[in-house]
Amino acid sequence: MIGFCLMMVALVSLSPQVFRWWIAVGNGSGGGPAPMRWMLGRRPSVGDADAHLMMWFAVGVCIAAVVTGRWQRRIAWAAAVTMGLMIEATQGLFSNTRKASVGDVIGNLVGLGAGAVVVHLARRVWSLRHVDNDPPPTA
Repeated sequence: MIGFCLMMVALVSLSPQVFRWWIAVGNGSGGGPAPMRWMLGRRPSVGDADAHLMMWFAVGVCIAAVVTGRWQRRIAWAAAVTMGLMIEATQGLFSNTRKASVGDVIGNLVGLGAGAVVVHLARRVWSLRHVDNDPPPTA
């Protein structure tokens, strides 16, 4: 599952079509429901860092929810961060429309961290509501 998430993030990150679509949506001229276009057309200019945040949020949730052992989790986090950096560094090699950006790297890292925080908080809420020590559900 984690491999699938990482593969999808790599494909989306390197896709010029996705980049053009997201910029069009961000300008309020792309597809989607009118309320979404209105909201995205008025957001602060962050380029596509918010798209990176959402993509890597999914990876963070996958890692936090699925990987259990201490060392396995460290390896998974290190691999995800390394892959995010490598994707940013190599974008210019695979696409004419993409280039490396510090904002994208920050979006990647914030997304990974936010995904992990959401899973951690969900587990805490589960443990507080289920005092009989039922284990929280895993993916």
